[in-house]
Amino acid sequence: MKLLKLVETHLIYSNINETEAPYWSNTETYDKGDEVIVGNQIPHKIYLSLVDNNTGNYPPDYVWKDLENNYSEWNRTSTYSSGDRVKVSYEEDGITPLDTPQAFESLTDDNKGNYPPTDTTHWKSLDLWKDLGATNKYAMFDDKVMSQTVNSDVIEVVVEFSNCDAFALFNLYADSIEWELYDGSYANLDNLVISGEISNLQEPVSDWYEYFFSDILWKDSVFVSNLPKYRYGQLRIKINPVADKAKCGLFVYGKTRNLGDTLFDAKVGIIDFSKKEIDDEGNATLKQGNFVKRAECDIWTYTKGIDIIRKELASVRATPSVFIFNNQDTTFDSLIIYGFFRDFDILLSNPIYSKCSITVEGLI
Repeated sequence: MKLLKLVETHLIYSNINETEAPYWSNTETYDKGDEVIVGNQIPHKIYLSLVDNNTGNYPPDYVWKDLENNYSEWNRTSTYSSGDRVKVSYEEDGITPLDTPQAFESLTDDNKGNYPPTDTTHWKSLDLWKDLGATNKYAMFDDKVMSQTVNSDVIEVVVEFSNCDAFALFNLYADSIEWELYDGSYANLDNLVISGEISNLQEPVSDWYEYFFSDILWKDSVFVSNLPKYRYGQLRIKINPVADKAKCGLFVYGKTRNLGDTLFDAKVGIIDFSKKEIDDEGNATLKQGNFVKRAECDIWTYTKGIDIIRKELASVRATPSVFIFNNQDTTFDSLIIYGFFRDFDILLSNPIYSKCSITVEGLI
């Protein structure tokens, strides 16, 4: 088993252009339904204006999901100063709940008794933009497996790879992966140190019947490790398409630590977020949702190294990481999981070897 501790992404080059919408400008006035790209954050995101005459409001600061838990409920008897922010969850009577709570910012001092949703003189709505997610260019860098960067041709990116030795790709749809590691700028071919290719990502078939009549399945996760570390390393990745489509849900990289050897009897599966919905007549329908990988594995490790395992796992608690349960002679993508560990236990079996049991859940 290997643990890949991730580093912050620094994108140097991408062949995917951002054409979904214009870039946001603080001098432009946007109407309800207009879309913009905010490009001074990572990942770049698309936002939808929820109101007319939307000017000078930086979209990431005016999305409701960031405000719901940060501001106290508006109180008719309280006095607010300019810049104070509140949330409103009820009608003006203070009893009837709103269908959707709203957030507001006070425009004046001595602001008392003015109901925010109907008083535009004293209050400004903060629910001005809707976050539509990362742009196509940055979908593979947004820490979400299910959103994908998609291209009708090859997807090519270059990232800063300083002091890193491994990378992983998830929610992948590709015929092959090519990679090149440079000691310095990728623009200078003399800096090329090592390159490689995973030439066939098609899942193997068990017999001739499957070969001729079954649907072709493709590996959705790839992990490459044991790369040399360079202080000024840069990594170029090419994701080659299947027919006319290449997709990648997540591209991450960092530093690995070998924690032991995965034992047989490992349990792999998924957590399904699909739901059964029942109408007033009792008719049931299934609504397909997302899913994540899940694994329960035991690993053998040297007893003298149990403190290292404990410290390494503790260092990534509540932190997205990549857990690779494949041993050197196995390449199951079911055993490559981007997620977090729910718990782990180390059993000191004997003076030489010990066993660590760990449960890992993927992230969407």
